[in-house]
Amino acid sequence: MRLTHPDPAPRQLDDVLPTRKLVLIGVVTLLIFGVGVLWSWWIWARGGEGDSAMGPGRIPRGLGRPEIGLVFQQTFDQLPGGQALREQAEHQLRTYGWVDRKKELVHVPIGVAIDRYLEARPQ
Repeated sequence: MRLTHPDPAPRQLDDVLPTRKLVLIGVVTLLIFGVGVLWSWWIWARGGEGDSAMGPGRIPRGLGRPEIGLVFQQTFDQLPGGQALREQAEHQLRTYGWVDRKKELVHVPIGVAIDRYLEARPQ
C-alpha cells in the first residue's frame, strides 16, 4: 500500500456569496414583518372588541392597596415621609453643621459654597 502526500498548496475555493438565497431570505423576512404589522394594526383598529367571550375581566383583589406582595403600588409622591425627607435635605443644604467633628470637617450652606468657589476660581 502506497501513501500519497497531500498537495502542498491546496486550491482555495472562490469567495462566492449565495446572493439569490440571501435576497430571497430578506424578501420573505420583510413580507412576514409586513403581515405582522398589518395584523397588529387591524387588532388595534378594532379596539379589542370581542377579545373575551365572557366580557371584561374581573377587577383583581387588592387593587388599590398600597402594597401587594413585595410590590409597592404607590407613586413616590404618595409615600409617607417623602416630604419630610425633602425638607430635611433642603435644611441640610441651607445650614452649617458638622460632617465629622473629630476631623473638624463641616458642611456649609450651598449658596455660601458656590460663592466661595466662584471667588476662588481663576478668571
